[in-house]
Amino acid sequence: MLFLDEIGELGLDEQAMLPRAVEERRFLPVGSDAVIESRFQLIAGTNQDLGHAVAEGAFRDDLLARIDLWSFRLPSLAERREDIEPNLDWALDRWSEEHGQRVTFNREGREAYLAFAHEPSATWRRNFRDLNASIARLATLAPLNRIGPSEAAHECARLTRDWGATGARLARRDAACGGR
Repeated sequence: MLFLDEIGELGLDEQAMLPRAVEERRFLPVGSDAVIESRFQLIAGTNQDLGHAVAEGAFRDDLLARIDLWSFRLPSLAERREDIEPNLDWALDRWSEEHGQRVTFNREGREAYLAFAHEPSATWRRNFRDLNASIARLATLAPLNRIGPSEAAHECARLTRDWGATGARLARRDAACGGR
């Protein structure tokens, strides 16, 4: 099993090496002069619209034709907000385990954070990366290992600023690139 994460981020030169490997199961390993064969199943992940990338010349059509046997779209965290609360608990448990100290929300802090997390303005632009980073910050800065409403409010304000700044950067990039 070979998993290529963020295949849409590969440059055209790297993409050129893949069609033969995918179709013929033959490739030239880095630093080798001999082609080898390998039986593998390929799973590729991306957050890009590869059809759009092909149309823009950023992704090879022949590679897409070889890898696009099955496609599954996973909804974003913003599209499945019911997953926020259980993943909040999981991320906090994981942080606590990794750092050897138990950190918890108090009731008011948890309610404030979850209320924010479920608002339409909470874009969760980076999906679980945003959620996990947010929980790590909260746990790291929690006074006496308790996350209260004040800590939740500060973190929610930070996320709002980050998402707004990211949105502004994307809008500037898109404008600079001809409004893509």
